[in-house]
Amino acid sequence: MEDIDALESLRHQIDNCDKEIMMLLKRRFQTAKKIAEVKQRLEMEIFQPEREEKVIKERVSVGKEYLFSENFTKKLFQVIMDESKREQEKLIEKQAKSKSKK
Repeated sequence: MEDIDALESLRHQIDNCDKEIMMLLKRRFQTAKKIAEVKQRLEMEIFQPEREEKVIKERVSVGKEYLFSENFTKKLFQVIMDESKREQEKLIEKQAKSKSKK
C-alpha cells in the first residue's frame, strides 16, 4: 500500500509539472504574438533562420547543463518554435483580413 501511495504522490507531482509547462508555453506563445506584431510593423519575415539557429544552439547548451540530450533539446525547441511561427502567421493573416475589410 505504501508503494501505491508513493506512486500516486509522484504522479501528482508530474501532473503539477505538466501544468506549469503549459502555463509557461502559453506565456511564450503570447510573447511570440507580440513579436509578430513588431515584425509586421518592421516589415520583417516571420521565419528568420539565423535567429532560429542561434536559439537552438543556446537552448542545447542550457539543456546540457540540465543533462538533456542534444537531440531531445533540439526536437523540443523545434516543435515549440514551429508552433510559435504558426501562431505568428495566423495573427498576421487575421490582421491582414481585418484591414482588407475596412
